[in-house]
Amino acid sequence: LGCGAITLAVPLLGFLRTHLDLAPVRVLHDWSFALYLPAIYAMVMLVAAPLHDGRVFDEWLIAADRRLAAGDPAAWFSTIAHPLTTAAFRIAYAAFPLLPLLVTVELYTGTREWRFRQWAFVCACGFFAAYAGYLTLPAAGPRFTMPAGLDADALRVAARDGFPGGHTLVTLLAMAWAWRYRLRVRWTVTVLGLLLVVATVYLRHDYVAGVMAGAALAGICLAVAPALHRWLAHGLGTIDADRAA
Repeated sequence: LGCGAITLAVPLLGFLRTHLDLAPVRVLHDWSFALYLPAIYAMVMLVAAPLHDGRVFDEWLIAADRRLAAGDPAAWFSTIAHPLTTAAFRIAYAAFPLLPLLVTVELYTGTREWRFRQWAFVCACGFFAAYAGYLTLPAAGPRFTMPAGLDADALRVAARDGFPGGHTLVTLLAMAWAWRYRLRVRWTVTVLGLLLVVATVYLRHDYVAGVMAGAALAGICLAVAPALHRWLAHGLGTIDADRAA
């Protein structure tokens, strides 16, 4: 039902924008992806666990981390933990929604709207890549599995979004796009973004393997998504068909 509602809403908003061209309709159409993404994430979380009969793949990721880091990364971070460091990383981690939003707002208020829509497409591709990973290899994350091991009670309520590192993926996309167009927010996004990537491991939200997978997917999205956006714009004759470059 949720997917059906979104599938109907997308062309309906496009139809209304084409035939009414009212400012509220334009804004709603432009920003509708911000409504779809959390709704799709909620649906992914509903099906990720039953899709694999409740199984999680954290043991694979723990083993991968121990090979990659020659030990337990969470245990290493615990040796340098400090209340001030933890507070700083928590602030950086909580700033995650702000980073792509800063890029989006600056592009939206600029003079070339297609850049905003291209970024929205690239950003959405990043989210969808992460969602595909949650469905393919559901994991609860190190908060629920380390250092004591898998906790059956905690796993019943834990979200299956431990792999790949979606925060890392989208943050790196925001950083790359901010520098691609020399946005005013690029330094803010970069500093907070680098702290956030470290915070995902320090705070035990992500495995090192998940962060690396998120970074690899970000690179793929940056290489493929802009060209895919141009191809779709020209092939479907969207409003960016003559302006995307």
